[in-house]
Amino acid sequence: MAGYNLNRFHLLVLVTWQFSIFFAVQQIFPIFLNYVPKWRCEENSTSDFKWSDMKKISYNLKENLGLLNINNKKMYFNNSEKLFYTPTDFQLYSEEYEKNCQVFNSCPENFLIFKSGEFFSAALDFKWICDNDSSYIVSIISMIQFFGVLCGTVFYGFLADHFGRKPTSFFILSFGIFFLVASAFLEDWRYLLVFRFVIGLCNGGTMVVLFAYMNELLLSEQRMALRAFVNWGNARVATTIICYLFPSWRMASIACGIFALPAIFILIIFLPESPTWLYNKKKFTEYRDALKYISSLSGDGPEPEIDNIDKNTEVNIKKVWTNKDLRQRLLVLGFMWFTASISSYTNDLNSSSINDNFFLNQILIASFIAFSKVLLGIVDLYHPNFNRRNLHHHSQTAVCICFGIVAGMLLLKYNGTFLMVFNLIGTICIEWTWDACFLCAIESMPTPIRGSAVGMCSLIARLGALMSPIIAYLSSIYAPSAYIVLSCVGFLNLISSYKWLPDTKGVDLNEVMEALEMVEGKEKDDLIVVSQPKVSPLH
Repeated sequence: MAGYNLNRFHLLVLVTWQFSIFFAVQQIFPIFLNYVPKWRCEENSTSDFKWSDMKKISYNLKENLGLLNINNKKMYFNNSEKLFYTPTDFQLYSEEYEKNCQVFNSCPENFLIFKSGEFFSAALDFKWICDNDSSYIVSIISMIQFFGVLCGTVFYGFLADHFGRKPTSFFILSFGIFFLVASAFLEDWRYLLVFRFVIGLCNGGTMVVLFAYMNELLLSEQRMALRAFVNWGNARVATTIICYLFPSWRMASIACGIFALPAIFILIIFLPESPTWLYNKKKFTEYRDALKYISSLSGDGPEPEIDNIDKNTEVNIKKVWTNKDLRQRLLVLGFMWFTASISSYTNDLNSSSINDNFFLNQILIASFIAFSKVLLGIVDLYHPNFNRRNLHHHSQTAVCICFGIVAGMLLLKYNGTFLMVFNLIGTICIEWTWDACFLCAIESMPTPIRGSAVGMCSLIARLGALMSPIIAYLSSIYAPSAYIVLSCVGFLNLISSYKWLPDTKGVDLNEVMEALEMVEGKEKDDLIVVSQPKVSPLH
């Protein structure tokens, strides 16, 4: 990554962001919380995955964590299960593993065999399987965390714009990690719902506030490195490995929380408040101090000379709606985020598993995402003319083409290898559209409202995600329908962004509003004016 002009300070910023994503990836932890393998009823089995044995493992873990006492033991095991077959029970026997609730509810626990015991999830722990409330609980635990993410993106965005990036980031990470670790000690699933909501709240803040904070600490040419080399795919691989090494949702929650702690330590000890935020809040003494500190920590020579500081333009959230260019940018960005969200979530809900092995499946998905991000970083590094508009337009075009082909294959009832290949290519390209969404949002909005604006974009994205189950359901009525909808929405997004999305690659985050004012009222192309920063303290 030599081409990115990285020094010690930049590396600290990148490492902080990667550990922050390790926490933010809790957004997909319900995959592990709700995991239930297939089962069958088998007499005199020697399997290691009997339901009765797995319940004992769960009990022992709770006892080690101090959650149970001896009086709970009878209550925990003496449920109304049968211990022996009756003649009518032999119809329950099957050689196939499947999720058959009649078998689960009727088969004795010492004869009920799971296909695997790779991970002891909350669904197994609290027995969210085949009862009247199980489907509701499994759905609500994902929805409640998702609703937390939706609220957190807006709430913490406003806090960060008002109180500063560093204190808000510290609160988000420390509060979220505390609740993540504490959730492992809960005995009642109702409290778990509350804790996962709080975790989701902090996940939303991480993706908005910390991403803006880290971008403001980097040079303009390093922003792609923040998306390419430290990324969601890496964090998802790490989370999967942690869950493999600690195959219980309780121990995995503790391990994931501990694994994310370095982000807090680096933030407290090494990172200053964002100079960009200080500059726009007219805290010029603190601004100079932050620049000098960054220069000394980077170890790249003498302190920078700081020019006279001009007055910065006053901007508040109302300015978004009164300024034509800002309003236009926010609407275009909002539709971009909506399209990326509805495409990714619908595709996830509508895609088949790559492999029957639970952990291998998760590793493969995460690895493809991580590889695609690195590939994007290499392209950006060696092709300077590959700007933000190109990134979004090429990626969105590929998504439309791939999903259009997938829809055609489903229409022809083709289910071969090429279906998976085009679906996978579309999935990778959706990840690239997300990169364009984040980078364009950060670079298009003035510093005083950057957190709030990105939060609003993220809120719009969550609305798209809420619609994705409905679109995925359409495929059960007419198989190609989901991909037809995604292709059409993507095509509309492509037209919108082609006409109105500005290219912001290399923009000085301090002077976004000034650049807008320079071109306001004039005829202009889709490109914005990119000004040079008054000082480049991070070299």
